Amino acid sequence: MHGTRLKHITLENGERAVLLTSSTGIPLYYPNLYITTQVRSASMALATAKVSLTAIQLLEEWLRDNDIDLFWRFHNGAFLKPNELDSIRDICQKNVSRTKKTIKSSINTARTTSSVTRNTQYQRMTIIAKYLAFLAITINQKNINEDFRIRRENMIEYFKRLRPRQSLPYKTEKLDRALSEETTDQLYEITKESHPDNPFEKNVQLRNALILEILASLGMRKGEIANIRLDDIDFQNNTLKVVRRPDDIGDRRKYQPVVKTSERTLPFSSNLGLLIQEYQLSHRGKLAAAKKHGYLFVSHKGDSEGLPLTISGIDYIFRRLKVAVNDSSLSPHRLRHQWNYEFSQAIDNSPKPLTEAQEEQMRSYLMGWTPTSGMASTYNRRRIREKAYDAIRAHQKRIKVVED
Repeated sequence: MHGTRLKHITLENGERAVLLTSSTGIPLYYPNLYITTQVRSASMALATAKVSLTAIQLLEEWLRDNDIDLFWRFHNGAFLKPNELDSIRDICQKNVSRTKKTIKSSINTARTTSSVTRNTQYQRMTIIAKYLAFLAITINQKNINEDFRIRRENMIEYFKRLRPRQSLPYKTEKLDRALSEETTDQLYEITKESHPDNPFEKNVQLRNALILEILASLGMRKGEIANIRLDDIDFQNNTLKVVRRPDDIGDRRKYQPVVKTSERTLPFSSNLGLLIQEYQLSHRGKLAAAKKHGYLFVSHKGDSEGLPLTISGIDYIFRRLKVAVNDSSLSPHRLRHQWNYEFSQAIDNSPKPLTEAQEEQMRSYLMGWTPTSGMASTYNRRRIREKAYDAIRAHQKRIKVVED
């Protein structure tokens, strides 16, 4: 049987979209109708649409493998049976192998593969439940009666009850998201230009060190890094604007890097400003293709030389760094946690102490969070834990149950 594919497209107005197609490239009507009317119309991000279509893609392949025509079922007032819903639950649990964005049609072989997390399975099943509810009404909208509604609701509720219990965030002590001191020191050391253990080719050593420096000193996301334009940088005042550019028609990257947080202006050090200027003039400025766009970071090899650096390009940098420092969990996002940890230490050591409310306001602005999002405390968990440990140790020193 033929598989299905996720296809990314860029519309004339610059808007990015994702489609679910047959292996021959023909868009599948109902999955894409659902995404257009229920997901994209709700102003949800492209990434949300992709996650939704990935779950629906699993369902479509399961239907093909089991020779089930869901249109015929719903059109004739019939629904999926409990044992069929059980089977769909099972495939939502599997880490199904992919080749060139095609889910292999033999989904039953997924039993031999690894499982996804409970949260991922829960998310997939929730999406499929919403899609099935939408599909039943859409296909049979002219013949809906009370009996149809009840049986449709029973199908959806049964499937929802099959979802696993979600794992609570930080339940397993995910507090040390910041880097260890050893990893931090090693990371900064080996990425120095011409260091014998530098894992990168000489022509990209400065670029990659600069990306690392910005991530570490400004706490930005990788999408924000790839989104930096030359006119976002004010060298006179040493500030950098983080700007939202959704569906920018001038950005021809297939997967547009997006700013997920609020726009803000961040100050940077004089040394960082000099590094940016050195990269801009001595490296980026020598590439002809780089003169045709305004993005700061560019590719330095192959057919993409001079074109804006992609998210996958940044991911590749960190794959190399993971090996170099022997830390498989290293990522741009962990540097964001590291920034928050070091920010907390700086606040604690400040000669002018701040209230918790003032600290949270400052952190939220610099990270691009809304003040009421609660993200400030989430990213500050490691420092909160350390303070709690200090407090309880001080308390324990005052307790004298056994005399010396």
